[in-house]
Amino acid sequence: MLCERPLGTITDAAFADCGIDYIELDWFDANKKILKRTSLSGEELSMRLDDTAQTRGLRDGDVLFHDNDRVLAVRIVPCEVIAVQAASKNPRLLAKAAYEIGNRHAPLFWNSADEMLLTPFDEPMFELLSRIGGLSCTVKIEKLDLDHRISGAHGAHTH
Repeated sequence: MLCERPLGTITDAAFADCGIDYIELDWFDANKKILKRTSLSGEELSMRLDDTAQTRGLRDGDVLFHDNDRVLAVRIVPCEVIAVQAASKNPRLLAKAAYEIGNRHAPLFWNSADEMLLTPFDEPMFELLSRIGGLSCTVKIEKLDLDHRISGAHGAHTH
């Protein structure tokens, strides 16, 4: 099977009566143009995303294939992240943490429900952020949502 763009999401009414099989992706694979994956039930799917779909990226719950009684949908796999919160809800501390994360070209996500920054776990980054007074840094398992990514563009970086 070949997928060029998502057909909708598993919450769409058109897919309400369908069984769901998942293609699991790491968050960093969600913007790749070409991927080949096997679903949890063993179905192979090739993805060659068109430019619009690649720019948007794949999201948790996106439907990639549909037939009469089933869909293949994306499931973004949770990963180990550093969760950063300001102990006193001080926005300057979060700005400092965001600066340090960005200065190391690490991806940065915002969790608005808990008012925290998230970045994929990296031991040196964890140690650096833990040394900033007033920040609370914990390691968690979270699903990184590209809709909440606040770091810059994907791709090459030059000075």
